[in-house]
Amino acid sequence: MANISTRFLVTGIFLVSSAAQADPAGYSDNAQVLSVVPLMEQVYETVGRRKCVPPAPAPIQPPTSTLGADIRRQEQLARRPSICHWVEELEPKERITAYRVTYSYDGRRYTRTMQQPPGKILPVRVTLKPVR
Repeated sequence: MANISTRFLVTGIFLVSSAAQADPAGYSDNAQVLSVVPLMEQVYETVGRRKCVPPAPAPIQPPTSTLGADIRRQEQLARRPSICHWVEELEPKERITAYRVTYSYDGRRYTRTMQQPPGKILPVRVTLKPVR
């Protein structure tokens, strides 16, 4: 029985070592994502908007002889249109430029900047190099 288990162990080690030697580019595996932090930068965008200014106040005139004339004059002043024009202004905005991703693989923590958030699992490429 010990002879059979030893044979399987040796065969398993041979298969793992030959697979690593056969593909120098390594192999794919999955790492656990621990945190994702968006990296922000402030940018300024040109924003166009309509800006209106109330009409200039009318010069002060002496009261008229009748109350009705005073009311009509006040109504005419109230109906004067505002002066509006189109303006372009710079408006600060924050935008995400990248993500700082911290993940765990094989008991170690790694941090990498990525263009997209990876989700809960991060595919990784594992390469083996001789110690020599």
